[in-house]
Amino acid sequence: MNAVIGDGIPRREDGRFLLGQGQYLDDLQMPGLLHAQVVRSPHAHARILGIDAKLARGMPGVRLVLSAADLLSVGAIPLDFAPPGAAGSDPAWPAPLQPALAADFVRYAGEPVAFVVADSHNRARDAAEAVEVDYEELPAVILTGEAANAGISIWPGFPGNVAFRHELGDAARQRPPLRQPITWCGRDLSSKG
Repeated sequence: MNAVIGDGIPRREDGRFLLGQGQYLDDLQMPGLLHAQVVRSPHAHARILGIDAKLARGMPGVRLVLSAADLLSVGAIPLDFAPPGAAGSDPAWPAPLQPALAADFVRYAGEPVAFVVADSHNRARDAAEAVEVDYEELPAVILTGEAANAGISIWPGFPGNVAFRHELGDAARQRPPLRQPITWCGRDLSSKG
């Protein structure tokens, strides 16, 4: 093929898609295949007062309904990055772990609260809609730039909702050799709306 920049590239796969013969993951049907649906919080910050999954558990085709109470032995999801210092050992970094399913509080809209498994997509979705979660909505902070001064703590142990501050080098040792005043160059990464 002697293509020139801007030339169209012949595509061999388009025919099956244009003729309705494409296969997607959702089209696959295998013996014993189950479908999952996650029940998510509609609130940015709320206390979970209760989760009632009795109706969902009794629906046809439903194999499993989990809430945080069912996952106590599993524990939380570990951090996927190395925090400054040893996680949990440095008092400045108490390292909260993300629970697989929210237990007492939800800390963001869309946080998983329950998990449903059924023998079809529609049954899983219907059962997820039947899970009743009772919330007490709490004040939320929408803009990142306002979180540090909002007076609302999303994670206990993190005043001002600041996960950590990290500095490199020794500023006191570095300043004397400099003959010119230091000019601050930085970028505010917080959301301004």
